[in-house]
Amino acid sequence: MEIYRVKSGIRVLMRAFFDEEHKDGVIALATMELFFDLGLFNNNEVVAKAIEELGAFALLKKMSLFDTMKARTIEKLLKGY
Repeated sequence: MEIYRVKSGIRVLMRAFFDEEHKDGVIALATMELFFDLGLFNNNEVVAKAIEELGAFALLKKMSLFDTMKARTIEKLLKGY
């Protein structure tokens, strides 16, 4: 069940950061901050799996603005280390 919530959150962030029609950096950053505060990205393995399945690798750069260590850990999981 957690993977579905994480995927939904990642889809929202991808749309807010990168979709030309819905792009809004301020709302995207506020939403990402909220997701971190709510603990949506606490499970690194689930987040890595969701990012891989959705092809949302560009989101890692944005995640590093809030939690650099988490972004690096997820990146290592994606690389297979």
